[in-house]
Amino acid sequence: MQARFLPALPRLPDDLAQILLDDFEFNRVKLKGSLDNCARFKSFFPSSDQLALKERRKQIPFTSVNQLGTLMTQIENAYDKKLCDFNIIAVTSSVVIEWLRDHKLCDDATQPVVQEFVNGEFFPPHVDLHRTNAINYCFELGGQHVTTDFWQPRKEFAHLAVSPRTAFPYEKIELIDSFKAEIHQWFRLDTSVIHSVENMNLSERRIGLTMTTPKNLL
Repeated sequence: MQARFLPALPRLPDDLAQILLDDFEFNRVKLKGSLDNCARFKSFFPSSDQLALKERRKQIPFTSVNQLGTLMTQIENAYDKKLCDFNIIAVTSSVVIEWLRDHKLCDDATQPVVQEFVNGEFFPPHVDLHRTNAINYCFELGGQHVTTDFWQPRKEFAHLAVSPRTAFPYEKIELIDSFKAEIHQWFRLDTSVIHSVENMNLSERRIGLTMTTPKNLL
């Protein structure tokens, strides 16, 4: 199973959720619109080197030979539907981080972040960099019919490499699973499997908390 709910985990208190949303908007204003979109696929963190150190994840190099996908920097016009903007900001609130650690939802090696998908219909098929499993918690879903879809390479393309920082064309992959998140419900994703966010409403956004799955929940 590529995704599943984690019903035993407690709901994030509303006041802490509001802190995260307020911090996100504060940083959006502070950066004056400089948060990069999905096509550039860059992230705002206090320090990218610090993040890589904290998460202790091996960065996988990309080579263009025998790849299933196309570099994220080259996909802006690669699809026939509107690609959403992707914004992501590290959680810096000590109150929120303390609550997450108290409930064993993160540890010293994990950097929680708030991520937003907005102004588009989908986020393209991809695999994550730095992590193979994630736990997510949505504040807004992005529409009533939004799903996280999971894919695998079609048989004739199975020999090609599946790499992070790339997006995969739908004609080279086939659907294997689909998951519909619920608001204020923790869920776990296998982010090593190709996945995408589909059926977003252009007038809404999908925003929530995400982090590498701690060992106790694997």
